[in-house]
Amino acid sequence: MDERLKTLSYRRAQFLIDGKGSLEAYLVEAHKRLPNIEDRTIGDNGMLVLECRDFIHKPGVGAFLHIAAYTPGEHASVVPRLKGVSSGALQTTAPPDGCEFMDGDTMVFISDDHVILCSSSLHEKQAERYMTRIVDLAKIDVQAASFSLTKVANVNKLRLIKSQGVKSISLNASLYSATVDHMERTTVSKKLCGGIAEQVLALFGKDMSEEDLEKAENLSVNLRLSFDSRKSGAAFNTEKLESLANAMVNDDDDGFTIETIGGEKIRQDDIVLRKKITLPKFGKTVYCGDAWSELANYFQELKTGGLLEQ
Repeated sequence: MDERLKTLSYRRAQFLIDGKGSLEAYLVEAHKRLPNIEDRTIGDNGMLVLECRDFIHKPGVGAFLHIAAYTPGEHASVVPRLKGVSSGALQTTAPPDGCEFMDGDTMVFISDDHVILCSSSLHEKQAERYMTRIVDLAKIDVQAASFSLTKVANVNKLRLIKSQGVKSISLNASLYSATVDHMERTTVSKKLCGGIAEQVLALFGKDMSEEDLEKAENLSVNLRLSFDSRKSGAAFNTEKLESLANAMVNDDDDGFTIETIGGEKIRQDDIVLRKKITLPKFGKTVYCGDAWSELANYFQELKTGGLLEQ
């Protein structure tokens, strides 16, 4: 059976002003007041349409949502199968009658104010958008829709960095990042490695053909910043290295390894609470029931590990 690699991400609902209930309670009440799919369709001008295709509440366990996104009436690109020709244009096809082509979907599990998501081609902010809008449409409480989903770091790992100090930080990035627009370089790793990649290309670019440059994405830049405690008086000290490490954690940066002075190695996946799993494919997404089961299981893992209380 074909499978897809998926990421389960833990978030916590933070309300602007503490209300009378939890996000779970608000969503349960909202979907009671808006029981049908047509009632649970969020369509803002110029934005994806979001629909809750299924909602299940298990008292004492939590609430399960399946949110799908689409662009009304949008055609899908198709690749005609051709033989005996040197080129062939793509085509588009209209969705079947009574259907829309899905742009992406998200499965969500909510218990109290704890939220775990599993998305396919849909940013988690769209799930947040659906939840805030549906609570607002249900007119439950003035403050009920004033919340955001925030990342929660693994406090134990952050304490380890703080208590032991940072010995080195290793970064890696594709050399191809040098050709990426500056506006796309938002994380610390991309800024550092992207700048180095630009210098490498500038150094060798005069000797590289256009074809070689296009293949630069096959190369990678590895950068290691380390602190030598034997040398004193240096402008770059362990405090600055620790500050850089904290900036990378806060940016939710990818592709880094932090080594503490005590020899512990901490990677990005160790800090942000998330888990990678495989699930059976269902077209461009996965089966909702399978995803829900994994979401609930991960919640129990976090709860048993005491990570929900930090």
